[in-house]
Amino acid sequence: MVVFHFSGHGSQVFDPDQIFQDGQVSTIVPVDSILPPGYPNKGGKVNDITGHTLWLLMQAINTENVTFILDSCHSGGARKGILTVRSRPGNRELNRTENSNIQLLASPQEQEYQKQLMSRLNLTASDLATERKKGVPKGIMLAAARTDQAAIDASFGDTAAGIFTYILTRYLWQQTGGESVSQVMVSATATTERILREYFPTAGLLQQPEFNTREGSNNSQQAVYFLKPDQKIPAEAVVTQVQGNQVDLFLGGIDPRTLEAFGRGAILTLVDGEGKERGQVQIESRQELTARGKLSQIEGSIASGTLLQERSRAIPSNLTLRIGLDASLQQAKQALEAIKRIEVVSLEQTNFHYILGRISPIYHQQLQQLKVKKLPEVGSIALFSPALDLVPDSAGIAGEKVTDAVERLRPKLKSLLAARLVKLTLNNSSSRLSVAVAMETVDGSQLVAESFTVRGATITPVSQTRGLRGLTTNAQKIKLGTLIRFIVQNNESFPLYICVLLVSVDGGLMVLSPSQGNEDLPPLAPQETINIPDVNKGDHYRFKVVGDLGLAEVLVIASTTPLKKAIDLLRTLAADRGESARGTPINSPQLDEAIFSLLDDLDEGSRGSGTNSLPGVRQIDTRQMAAMSITFEVVGM
Repeated sequence: MVVFHFSGHGSQVFDPDQIFQDGQVSTIVPVDSILPPGYPNKGGKVNDITGHTLWLLMQAINTENVTFILDSCHSGGARKGILTVRSRPGNRELNRTENSNIQLLASPQEQEYQKQLMSRLNLTASDLATERKKGVPKGIMLAAARTDQAAIDASFGDTAAGIFTYILTRYLWQQTGGESVSQVMVSATATTERILREYFPTAGLLQQPEFNTREGSNNSQQAVYFLKPDQKIPAEAVVTQVQGNQVDLFLGGIDPRTLEAFGRGAILTLVDGEGKERGQVQIESRQELTARGKLSQIEGSIASGTLLQERSRAIPSNLTLRIGLDASLQQAKQALEAIKRIEVVSLEQTNFHYILGRISPIYHQQLQQLKVKKLPEVGSIALFSPALDLVPDSAGIAGEKVTDAVERLRPKLKSLLAARLVKLTLNNSSSRLSVAVAMETVDGSQLVAESFTVRGATITPVSQTRGLRGLTTNAQKIKLGTLIRFIVQNNESFPLYICVLLVSVDGGLMVLSPSQGNEDLPPLAPQETINIPDVNKGDHYRFKVVGDLGLAEVLVIASTTPLKKAIDLLRTLAADRGESARGTPINSPQLDEAIFSLLDDLDEGSRGSGTNSLPGVRQIDTRQMAAMSITFEVVGM
């Protein structure tokens, strides 16, 4: 089995063989390939590796079990806020007239190497042109984006990585059933798009991974890397070094959205090849995807290569929402820092969550071209994603005082913080509870998406209970005005307490359940299913899809312990809105306090289970809580 994986920049050069209609050939860019002097007004030779060479190398490998993975793009280089587009400028960026001969060309060494490979493979230039158009010569090719799209580098906590590389790698760490490469790519594509939508809520740039197999083969149905489809042990981490009772770990299987919860205090369980526990590691420090921890309760010796699964994560008590401040709004710094858990950082850093800035005339024109509804006024103060995409419903009016803008945005900032906190609890791939959730439309009772825990004692999705085909957790399109409800299924032998939250299109958090009408909030009994909202359970309203178009996410939390602190505060917030707001989601400047109360409840349950916890962190035990998500796209009627 052969795997070639390239994460880096791509480009394009002139193809003298003119194999493709545009006369260009895609390339990957080595570290020593620099643009010629005078670019983009002059062309010249570059030391790129062309797609023709990669095709020939793939053909020359003496096995069909070949996988090429390219996390690069060829659509033109640029930066999108703190994101990096994995592309170096190429022929498309040259300042040339239609009749000009100014071109970027592959180096003579590159062209000579191609000739040697063609001679070795007994291929003529005509043969290469014919076969090249058919796709890959053998095996399978996985690409981070189409050739006319961008492949994006993003920051996950303190870790920078190509989005596609991170998502694909993490998914394979969690895969246990020998899924085919086509199934893996469906999931990886959906997750990549979901993460990009968080950076580009207005729409903006989309990256769609794709794969290509040899014509006439069944390679799309093979397991990834052509591995044998035997049962594997899923894992969040692996031991890389052992020194006494200290171990170094690589955290390759962690969900990028929850990485910050795997620092000091998090506990991982060592497992053998059959998944049996052999001891624990409590993390003492973490830097990017590497961590150091202390061994305890060890059975036998521990060696490099031993896998670890999550036991409990540790959410720091001092988490903040970091706001990058535009240079023209420095007077907002004091007002922002007066808001609890809001931290102001420099735009020169790359670890901020949102930007406070102004709508410029050029940006206003870009929004017009994107046909964005509710166009903001030029000069108005608004929030932007790290990729410089406008956060919906965050812009004020032109001429607004900076301090007034900060006060206006206070509820939204707290809601964005609450959403950030609750996403750190997502653990459907590692929770030991057996719970399933599905979303359906009320009209016609059509089940459209579902999510469930995969490490519980039993795995029983809602669709399986109803005798339906398995449903996807991908972003389903739901029209504005559609009535929806959620089905939560407790497959355990003990009761569970349920909370349902919505991360809206604009990134804020809303509480769908418990509602103000839930007075007793009974737990969900063992082996029972509940509809939320359910008129028989006291929810005298319905959930209607309203608001902005874009991607929304529903989070369902199931806990073995009562969520008393959180529910009491949520009830207070609901009551404060008055009777006229009854039946609508809670969206309050105190919502982050409610989520911290939720984390307190979960922490108390984890400590009660015997988890060894440290001060300054909130523990969330996989045996005490499950947090699942369903993503859907809100579209026009």
